[in-house]
Amino acid sequence: MTPALTIWLITLVFFLTHQMEEVVYSIGAWRESHPRPAWRRWTAWLSRSPLASPDLRIRAATVVGQAAGVILLGAATSESLIATQLATTVLTAALMLAFVMHITASILTRSAMPGLATSILPGLPGAVMLLAFIWTR
Repeated sequence: MTPALTIWLITLVFFLTHQMEEVVYSIGAWRESHPRPAWRRWTAWLSRSPLASPDLRIRAATVVGQAAGVILLGAATSESLIATQLATTVLTAALMLAFVMHITASILTRSAMPGLATSILPGLPGAVMLLAFIWTR
C-alpha cells in the first residue's frame, strides 16, 4: 500500500468516526431542547444543515455523500504524495474547526452537543497525531 493511500484511508476513518456520531445523535433534536448560543449565523446555518434533520435517513445520506466526496478527492490526489498531504491537511484542519465548534457550543449551552464525544477523543488530539502522520511520510 502506498503512503498516499494509507494517509487517505486513515483520514477517511477519522472523518467517518466523527460524522457517524452526528448521524446517530440528531443535532436537530439537541437544538430544540437546549438553549442556543447568541450566534445568529451559526444558528441559521445549523437549522439548514442536513445533519440537523430529524430524519435518520437524511443524516445518513449526507454522511454517505460526504464520504464519497472524500473518496473522490483521495482518488484524484493519491498519485501524488504532496497533493495527498495538502488535501488531507485541509480536511483535517476543517475537522479541527468543527471539533472546536462542538466543544464551544457545548460549553456555551452547558450540554453535550452531538459530535462532542468524538471532538474530544479522538477529536483534537487525534487530529494533531494525524497531521504528524501525514507530514512524516
